[in-house]
Amino acid sequence: MRNHFGNGLKAGLKSTDTCMAFMTGRFCSEYNKGYVLGYCYQIVKKTGDRKSAAWEAGRLTKRYQLDTASMVEFFSEYKADETIRCFFMGYEVG
Repeated sequence: MRNHFGNGLKAGLKSTDTCMAFMTGRFCSEYNKGYVLGYCYQIVKKTGDRKSAAWEAGRLTKRYQLDTASMVEFFSEYKADETIRCFFMGYEVG
């Protein structure tokens, strides 16, 4: 069995930039979810700014046409209202 989410996560962690939307059309949504989260995790590690990472995750969620409810769950930790707000602001910008 393949773990598409895990493969996408690994690719996102290694990526230096976001994938073009036409490139991710080749992959399933689980791969794309993993990619977005891996890429945004990089942002947090490099900058320490969770809000920027959440904003970028929202933007990429819209670009790759991913389910917002499943993606925002990753940012819904205790007292993370501001982070969730940044996610949806990024989603609106898309």
